[in-house]
Amino acid sequence: MEYGILNIHPGSGYSHSPSAPDAPPPPPVGPASTLGTVLAYPNPFSNSVAFSYSGSVVIESVSVSVYSASGHLVWTQEFASLEEASWDGTDDTGERLANGPYLYVIAATDGASAYISRGKLFIRR
Repeated sequence: MEYGILNIHPGSGYSHSPSAPDAPPPPPVGPASTLGTVLAYPNPFSNSVAFSYSGSVVIESVSVSVYSASGHLVWTQEFASLEEASWDGTDDTGERLANGPYLYVIAATDGASAYISRGKLFIRR
Protein backbone atom coordinates (compact mmCIF):
# COMPACT_ATOMS: atom_id res chain seq x y z
CA MET A 1 0.00 0.00 0.00
CA GLU A 2 1.26 3.45 -0.86
CA TYR A 3 0.85 6.28 1.62
CA GLY A 4 0.84 10.03 1.27
CA ILE A 5 2.55 12.69 3.35
CA LEU A 6 0.82 15.21 5.63
CA ASN A 7 2.24 18.71 5.16
CA ILE A 8 1.39 21.12 7.98
CA HIS A 9 1.46 24.83 7.11
CA PRO A 10 1.38 26.91 10.33
CA GLY A 11 -1.42 29.44 10.29
CA SER A 12 -2.88 28.35 6.97
CA GLY A 13 -3.92 24.71 7.31
CA TYR A 14 -2.46 21.56 5.82
CA SER A 15 -2.23 19.61 2.62
CA HIS A 16 -1.80 15.97 1.68
CA SER A 17 0.75 14.92 -0.92
CA PRO A 18 -0.24 11.58 -2.41
CA SER A 19 2.63 9.25 -3.14
CA ALA A 20 0.63 7.21 -5.65
CA PRO A 21 -1.88 8.04 -8.40
CA ASP A 22 -4.59 6.01 -6.63
CA ALA A 23 -4.14 7.81 -3.30
CA PRO A 24 -7.32 9.29 -1.78
CA PRO A 25 -8.13 12.90 -2.62
CA PRO A 26 -6.52 15.51 -0.39
CA PRO A 27 -8.44 17.02 2.51
CA PRO A 28 -9.54 20.66 2.25
CA VAL A 29 -6.62 23.08 2.16
CA GLY A 30 -6.57 26.68 3.26
CA PRO A 31 -8.10 28.63 6.09
CA ALA A 32 -10.55 26.67 8.16
CA SER A 33 -12.16 27.37 11.48
CA THR A 34 -11.42 25.21 14.49
CA LEU A 35 -14.20 22.67 14.94
CA GLY A 36 -14.45 22.92 18.70
CA THR A 37 -13.72 20.32 21.33
CA VAL A 38 -13.07 16.91 19.81
CA LEU A 39 -12.04 14.07 22.09
CA ALA A 40 -10.72 10.65 21.17
CA TYR A 41 -11.50 8.06 23.82
CA PRO A 42 -10.22 5.86 25.25
CA ASN A 43 -6.76 7.23 24.62
CA PRO A 44 -4.44 5.29 24.75
CA PHE A 45 -6.52 2.47 23.26
CA SER A 46 -6.00 -1.18 22.40
CA ASN A 47 -8.97 -2.23 20.25
CA SER A 48 -11.00 0.81 19.19
CA VAL A 49 -11.17 4.55 19.68
CA ALA A 50 -14.27 6.73 19.28
CA PHE A 51 -14.46 10.45 18.61
CA SER A 52 -16.71 12.81 20.53
CA TYR A 53 -17.57 16.41 19.66
CA SER A 54 -19.01 19.25 21.67
CA GLY A 55 -19.64 22.50 19.91
CA SER A 56 -22.29 24.58 18.20
CA VAL A 57 -21.51 23.61 14.59
CA VAL A 58 -24.10 21.31 12.99
CA ILE A 59 -21.90 18.92 11.02
CA GLU A 60 -23.18 17.65 7.66
CA SER A 61 -20.18 15.47 6.82
CA VAL A 62 -16.85 14.60 8.40
CA SER A 63 -13.64 12.95 7.27
CA VAL A 64 -11.27 11.35 9.78
CA SER A 65 -7.67 10.75 8.70
CA VAL A 66 -5.00 9.06 10.80
CA TYR A 67 -1.28 9.57 10.18
CA SER A 68 1.78 7.83 11.55
CA ALA A 69 4.17 9.91 13.65
CA SER A 70 6.31 10.31 10.50
CA GLY A 71 3.37 11.88 8.64
CA HIS A 72 2.27 8.96 6.44
CA LEU A 73 -1.48 8.59 5.91
CA VAL A 74 -2.43 5.18 7.31
CA TRP A 75 -6.25 5.36 7.42
CA THR A 76 -9.04 7.63 6.28
CA GLN A 77 -12.81 7.37 6.29
CA GLU A 78 -15.82 9.61 5.74
CA PHE A 79 -18.79 9.65 8.09
CA ALA A 80 -22.17 11.38 8.11
CA SER A 81 -21.53 12.62 11.65
CA LEU A 82 -18.73 12.58 14.19
CA GLU A 83 -20.89 10.53 16.57
CA GLU A 84 -20.51 7.61 14.12
CA ALA A 85 -16.73 7.98 13.80
CA SER A 86 -14.49 5.32 15.31
CA TRP A 87 -11.23 3.63 14.37
CA ASP A 88 -10.04 0.10 15.14
CA GLY A 89 -6.28 0.73 14.92
CA THR A 90 -5.83 -0.81 11.48
CA ASP A 91 -4.59 0.72 8.25
CA ASP A 92 -6.64 1.06 5.04
CA THR A 93 -5.87 -2.59 4.16
CA GLY A 94 -7.06 -3.93 7.54
CA GLU A 95 -3.58 -4.65 8.95
CA ARG A 96 -3.15 -3.95 12.68
CA LEU A 97 -0.83 -1.05 13.29
CA ALA A 98 2.05 -1.08 15.77
CA ASN A 99 1.92 0.40 19.25
CA GLY A 100 2.82 4.05 19.39
CA PRO A 101 1.65 7.57 18.62
CA TYR A 102 -0.58 8.55 15.71
CA LEU A 103 -2.03 11.90 14.64
CA TYR A 104 -5.64 12.41 13.62
CA VAL A 105 -7.09 15.18 11.48
CA ILE A 106 -10.82 15.70 11.39
CA ALA A 107 -12.15 17.78 8.50
CA ALA A 108 -15.83 18.65 8.82
CA THR A 109 -18.31 20.84 7.01
CA ASP A 110 -21.63 22.36 7.92
CA GLY A 111 -22.47 22.82 4.23
CA ALA A 112 -21.07 26.34 4.07
CA SER A 113 -17.78 26.35 6.00
CA ALA A 114 -14.88 23.97 6.61
CA TYR A 115 -13.69 23.08 10.10
CA ILE A 116 -10.53 21.31 11.25
CA SER A 117 -9.53 19.54 14.44
CA ARG A 118 -6.25 17.76 15.12
CA GLY A 119 -5.06 15.54 17.93
CA LYS A 120 -2.89 12.63 19.03
CA LEU A 121 -3.79 9.00 19.53
CA PHE A 122 -1.79 6.24 21.16
CA ILE A 123 -2.13 2.55 20.44
CA ARG A 124 -1.12 0.36 23.38
CA ARG A 125 -1.89 -3.34 23.03
